[in-house]
Amino acid sequence: MWQYVTEFEEKIAEYAGSEYAVAMDSCTNAIFMSARYLRKRYMWKQPQIILPKQTYVSVPQMLWHLGYWLRFEDFKWKGLYPIKPLNIVDSACRFTKDMYIPGTYFCLSFHHRKILSTVRGGMVLTDNKDFVDWLRPRIYMGRNKDILYSEDTPIVDSYNMYMPPETAMLGLKNFEILPEENQDIADNNHYSDISELGWGRTIYDD
Repeated sequence: MWQYVTEFEEKIAEYAGSEYAVAMDSCTNAIFMSARYLRKRYMWKQPQIILPKQTYVSVPQMLWHLGYWLRFEDFKWKGLYPIKPLNIVDSACRFTKDMYIPGTYFCLSFHHRKILSTVRGGMVLTDNKDFVDWLRPRIYMGRNKDILYSEDTPIVDSYNMYMPPETAMLGLKNFEILPEENQDIADNNHYSDISELGWGRTIYDD
């Protein structure tokens, strides 16, 4: 049944204009894994991330868990916003034809309130094959989904964040009735200011 996940990824990549797409269980985790890849790759000693004051709380939460320093700025956004200085785009509220921005890790949400719904799900669009090859086993418990568990050798450094085939099947069904052009469903005004929730401490202060 894994062919449904592959088909869903290919359809979204073609629609959005990206070379690759990796389906996951949420947009939050798509952002998390993109940020984790970049954190490990560049090994910044004191990485500082710029986020809008008004956004969904899960985004700064998972960046905080990765050890990034968070700086909140009061800027307006509509549909999507960049996570600077990383080339990550939070596009949870935009889903339309040719939306992909080249060179980015472009993260989508298929939450039940989003434009394309799979009830729960997400995806990251990219043109970086090295990232795709790094990501795929790490969202599936370090395993290769095409190899039997008894014959596989998982890698330890991994998570359980994959999209099940049944979710992809629903995505394919809903995609077929979706218009090519869709309006953004939210902007910064749909979210409260979360910049003062204590992001200055570290996870070791608990």
